[in-house]
Amino acid sequence: MRKKTNVFLIMMAVFMLALSACGPKEAADTDASATEKTDKEDKEEKEDRDEDKEESEVPDLEGTYWVAEDGEGELFFNEDGTFYYRKLMIMDDGLPGYSTIGASSLTWEQKGKKVEFAAKWGYAPEDSNEDVDSFKGSIKDDKLVVGDIPGCDEKKITFVEGDRPELPSLDDAPGMVGEWRMIASSLEGSLEIYEEGDWHEKYLQITEKGGKYYASGQNITDGEISGEWSDIGMTLVEEPVYEGFMNSCWRADLDEETEGGIWREVTLYNDNILTLVESNYDDDPSQDYIFISYQYFVRDGEDTDEIVRDFFCPRKVNVSDVHELAAAIEPCTEITLEGGVYNLSELGEDDESEYLIYSMPMDDDVWLDIMCDRLAIRAADGEDVEIVTKNPMAPVIKIQNSNAVWIEGITAGHMVDVGGCGGAVIRLTDSAHIYINDCSLYGCGIYGIDAVFTTGISAKGTEIYDCSDGAVFLDEYSTLHLYDCRIHDNTDTYGDLFGIMYDSHLTAENCEIRNNDNEYGKIVAAYHESTADFLNCRFTDNDYSGNFDSDDKEAVIFTNCEFDD
Repeated sequence: MRKKTNVFLIMMAVFMLALSACGPKEAADTDASATEKTDKEDKEEKEDRDEDKEESEVPDLEGTYWVAEDGEGELFFNEDGTFYYRKLMIMDDGLPGYSTIGASSLTWEQKGKKVEFAAKWGYAPEDSNEDVDSFKGSIKDDKLVVGDIPGCDEKKITFVEGDRPELPSLDDAPGMVGEWRMIASSLEGSLEIYEEGDWHEKYLQITEKGGKYYASGQNITDGEISGEWSDIGMTLVEEPVYEGFMNSCWRADLDEETEGGIWREVTLYNDNILTLVESNYDDDPSQDYIFISYQYFVRDGEDTDEIVRDFFCPRKVNVSDVHELAAAIEPCTEITLEGGVYNLSELGEDDESEYLIYSMPMDDDVWLDIMCDRLAIRAADGEDVEIVTKNPMAPVIKIQNSNAVWIEGITAGHMVDVGGCGGAVIRLTDSAHIYINDCSLYGCGIYGIDAVFTTGISAKGTEIYDCSDGAVFLDEYSTLHLYDCRIHDNTDTYGDLFGIMYDSHLTAENCEIRNNDNEYGKIVAAYHESTADFLNCRFTDNDYSGNFDSDDKEAVIFTNCEFDD
């Protein structure tokens, strides 16, 4: 009995020993399993929270506006699930317009960070998915990347969110009311620019009576009325004058044709520019038109310099060195220069372009010719900007075969001692409508402004000094209007202060002309049917052999001018 009891006790001891050995391991396994389960749940919960956070950080596109990083493409997301895309482009006449997606419907749907777009074309049935261009976008780091937009050359365009501008609407129609003066017209892609007092002028007057708009117009040719029409009713139409026009919403059709079978449409190009479209049809109005002319107007009587410049130069570029300046020169561009000195002598053949021609007619004598329409080169507001050259025989700024160019707020001259130059500061050839505003032009350039075959030159608030031959030379049908300018300290010169040759004309108004000298020359020399008019100008401390010389005593006229002797 004792033996069995001992055996039993031994077996129990072994069992207990085994149990004590196994227990901790099973407990550890149980704890590890529980911990692993908890970690997995925590990870899943964190992922869910992160996903919820990401979703909450994704912008809701409804009602937002996005602009391409290059500033030319724009996306409007409307609250009704439609969208509108437009991209600024230059039309055949050199004026800005919009490239759009000409589909019958444009819709979008946002799925988190993904956006699906659909462009349905008009020839597809309403309930059909045929003839639908689908493309996608995605949001990342506060940017929207969209690929394969119909009609776009770029495979992908990156947009950033901006302040949504107001699109045109019929609510803008009252802005037509007023008196307007034509500044430009476009016929078959050719743009003609007009100024007040030109050989051809055109004026519009739009009135409103009892909720109805009426238009009157007048053409003036060589100072005589050459055509007019009055009080023709206008009907508002919720369609643009053509697809891609800057005003994409509406136009006003005149209710009657006028003499010569002229049909007219009017719309606001923007807040400051009104557009008149004239079409001349055959006897059968259903036939193709003979011509279509787009005419652009500003409000008459206002200071419109900046408005006109912005109209002709819609592209905006900022530069900070001379190579960036050279690269930015292209039509319809306003180039703003940050403060500093821009030495054109540093440019080389690598900087040459279609619009900036590099040449070296003589050893070490680099010439740079700007050949570009609708270009503005201006100093940033409040900045000191100087354009210079070390080449004594070359003009500092040479412009040729160009139309509508602005030079504003610039100091320009040669980095050469006075008397050592053979080139002017600004040289103009075969060009028109050149505006030199608030500039300082200094020698040793032979002239501050030297022009041949160039009409419509205007200089306002500009000074010309230290030039070696004179201040201005006009040749071969050139015209210049100086207004509120200072012509001073052109001393020891070799020519006439103002030289005017071969059917050229100078007008100087409210100008100060002082401390200039050349004992052999004249203040004004006008020959070969050239003329000069000085109005309200002051002449002080000038030492010339006479005030003027001309082959016609009536060619040079001084009106209300002051002389110190």
